[in-house]
Amino acid sequence: MTGGRNTKFVTAQEAVKAIKSNDDVVLSNFCSEPVLLTNALMDRAPELTGVRIFIWLFTGLSRTATPNLIMYKHIKCATTLSGRSKCVRQMISEGKADFYAVTFRNTPQLLRGGEFKSDIFMLTVAPPDKNGYCNMGINVDYSWALWNDLQVVIAEINKNMPRTQGRTALHISEIDYAVEVNDPLFELKQFPITEIETAVGRHVAELVEDGSTLQVGYGGLSEACVYFLQDKKDLGMHAEMVPEGIKE
Repeated sequence: MTGGRNTKFVTAQEAVKAIKSNDDVVLSNFCSEPVLLTNALMDRAPELTGVRIFIWLFTGLSRTATPNLIMYKHIKCATTLSGRSKCVRQMISEGKADFYAVTFRNTPQLLRGGEFKSDIFMLTVAPPDKNGYCNMGINVDYSWALWNDLQVVIAEINKNMPRTQGRTALHISEIDYAVEVNDPLFELKQFPITEIETAVGRHVAELVEDGSTLQVGYGGLSEACVYFLQDKKDLGMHAEMVPEGIKE
């Protein structure tokens, strides 16, 4: 594979050497989180101080690297959503992680000009096409608003990342360090639905009329609501995520 004029193809360990103490690092979100790069950075934790990692929802990171996050004086988490991660919520309550109370739509503003200064961006993209354009694939969200403004862009180029339509492309020459990967994408598993969520979901579904348009969020409660909508007709949906129950 031939890179653009600015791109260096390196290992994950070499790529994260671009991260220095006191840098703020942004990770692409959900299933496009660059897990190989994240783990390589965590391995470097003892060498660093004052580094912060931002991701909207800790998924792959919380699965692979959370035990090392006790080294918060070296690398500290930052997020706007703790989700169901008890570890992340505990770190926030103990001051070992930074929490920003901003909405999802205002996340780019936080990362571009807010308290999180965003020095480095690490993401996962599909391999470049014949014109040299990579694709952000299944998670664009704040990535598209951010990548062009940052000092250093580090990307896992993964053959398993599907190409999607819209404003999802960046040229290989815009990537400073590229790491070629052929690993399965991280898969976001569905949490078990609790009895309380089931009861609430059944009640909410009773309030939904045929022909309604729904905004469906993330989590067990949303899944429970969707499950009890199977007998409804002509529903529309507006959502940043598609719950598993929609497939039914």
